[in-house]
Amino acid sequence: MKRCSYSSSLHMKVKRRLTLLLVIFLFCIGASGCWDRVEIDERAFVLGVAIDLVPPSESHIEPIPGQVPIRDNIYDMTVEIPIVSQMAGAEGGSSEKEPNWVISSTGADITEISRTIMHRANRFLFYGHQKVLVIGEELAKEGIKPIIDFFDREPETNKRVKLIIAERDAKETLKITPKLSSAASLYIFEILEHEHRSSRLIDSNIGRALVSLRESGNALLARVRASEEEVVVGGSAIIKDWKLVGWLGEIETRAAMFVMGEVRGGIITIQDPRAEGGKISLEISSVKRIITPYVEGDDVTFNIEVLIEGDITENTGPNLTVSRETVEIAQERIGVLVKEDIKSIISKVQQEFKADFFLFSHLLAARRPHDWKRLESRWNEIFLKVKLNIDVRVRVRRFGVVR
Repeated sequence: MKRCSYSSSLHMKVKRRLTLLLVIFLFCIGASGCWDRVEIDERAFVLGVAIDLVPPSESHIEPIPGQVPIRDNIYDMTVEIPIVSQMAGAEGGSSEKEPNWVISSTGADITEISRTIMHRANRFLFYGHQKVLVIGEELAKEGIKPIIDFFDREPETNKRVKLIIAERDAKETLKITPKLSSAASLYIFEILEHEHRSSRLIDSNIGRALVSLRESGNALLARVRASEEEVVVGGSAIIKDWKLVGWLGEIETRAAMFVMGEVRGGIITIQDPRAEGGKISLEISSVKRIITPYVEGDDVTFNIEVLIEGDITENTGPNLTVSRETVEIAQERIGVLVKEDIKSIISKVQQEFKADFFLFSHLLAARRPHDWKRLESRWNEIFLKVKLNIDVRVRVRRFGVVR
């Protein structure tokens, strides 16, 4: 009996000690909290970032004594920060103060500039709500890899941030005062979110761009240019080996998007086959793209099928009614137009830019892995000789009054 009583007492003491240790452990965790937490009123929420190139000859940065003088390019980084207390008034039209603060600084790398702006704003820069990243033309020609690297490593950056190349200076895009939006960054972001309305601009974000850039160094990114009160987002920028090598116009961009399977809407207009001067417009409702690769030795051919469905939304011909014969002719002409646009853009890319941003290499690797393993090392050369069979079919679903 004494032995059982002693054992029971020992067991209770051990249990109490373990419970006490557990309570102390939990208390320590709760008391420590988030050691690196930043209060919301100590943060500056970055909506947009624009980065330009400043040649060393134009830089006012003085080297720090004891350090190696700066010989590389200098970056000019501009951020747009909302002033929350002013934004509500700006949207309602009653505030006379600027709803956003556009602040710039220069430095040898993005981390350094970010810290400088943080010091000037007296707030921690928070990139979790960032909408756009705009890179200036001259900087893009030098290479966008160092810039993308910073935002890829930044844990707060959302990979849906729009990645855009600006004609001339990027900072000008954040200095505009849009009429129907409280911030330039939100204005640009919303335009790209609704790219399906025209299909003449490409919706490029950091996450999607990185897939292509890491694979080949090539990508097709959105293009923007700024005026005083608005930005024009249209066409695209061609990136080869992480550098800007040229631009595509709006029609060329739409053709490239047909090849890439990214067209979701937009308008195609042709001459009315019934009368000179008349127009017929087709609003695209759906597009299906099928690409099939064929390989014989070093000869690679891609069969590209594009199936377009849409509605006739405008008819400026002499008759309000549209005959079934006219619809059939319109379908055929739209198909020929799209086919020629596709042939033209692929030929231009092969001959002028020599960059496979269509990602034909991905398709070949997925569908013909054994052939791809053999051709991979010579793909840049083989791509220039790739042959194409293009078939475009159009189906008009609704066309108004029919005679």
